[in-house]
Amino acid sequence: MQLESTGKIFIKDIKHFKKKVLLILSNGEEMEITEGIVMDYYLFPNKELNKEDLNNISKSGNMTKALNKAYRILSHGLYTEKEIYLKLVKSNYSKDIIRDVILKLKRLNYLNDSNYVNEYLYNASIKGYGPHKIKNELLKKGIDEKVVNSISFNEEEKMNQLENIVKKLDKKYRNYNYQKKCDNILRSLINLGYDFDDSKVAIDKFVTENEETDALALAKDLEKIYKNKYKKYSGRDLINEVKHSLMKKGYKYDKINAAIKELDDYED
Repeated sequence: MQLESTGKIFIKDIKHFKKKVLLILSNGEEMEITEGIVMDYYLFPNKELNKEDLNNISKSGNMTKALNKAYRILSHGLYTEKEIYLKLVKSNYSKDIIRDVILKLKRLNYLNDSNYVNEYLYNASIKGYGPHKIKNELLKKGIDEKVVNSISFNEEEKMNQLENIVKKLDKKYRNYNYQKKCDNILRSLINLGYDFDDSKVAIDKFVTENEETDALALAKDLEKIYKNKYKKYSGRDLINEVKHSLMKKGYKYDKINAAIKELDDYED
């Protein structure tokens, strides 16, 4: 009598590959497992398996695959519990498997949100992140809100870092007019997570108006805008459009008027 005819499930074959083992059952199903599972459950061809055996073997196989995936992810750096959870959910592992994987990783100290926070704060400081960005990013990564709110920042260190960033941005935007430069620096600082008021203080302290640079930038923008607007406007309409465009770029009204007066085809 053939094994399949008994209505019971037997192991039809066990195929060993380099990185996995394939368990082929008499009902046509295949289960991907490991050598360790073969040994743990003493599996061999023609062995009969009941429902509990199959469930345990399947769970062990899924657990091993999920754990190996988590190891591969963690080999690239630190992750929070939430990040690992979401990556395993995306791979369609069950919540029970994911829970067991996370618990094991925590026992092995491969997952440790406290260590993650310390590492993140160090890297964030190097990148020049401000308090708001740091806290928001940690919350997104699943760090407990109480932990995030407990993080304190040394005021002197924060302002020193902020001032150093302002000095670098001042050089980056050196060819901009004063107002546009300040606006761009302020926007950059807000995006990095610094307070508006602290940012303004640092900008006012280290960014100074340079009349020569502003005059050159104004002349350059005036020429460019004038040529562009000349195609559509003329006379007073042309001048008003040019003024409006230059004002939007942050140039002062009296400086704009003075520069426009220098145009050969314009009389005040």
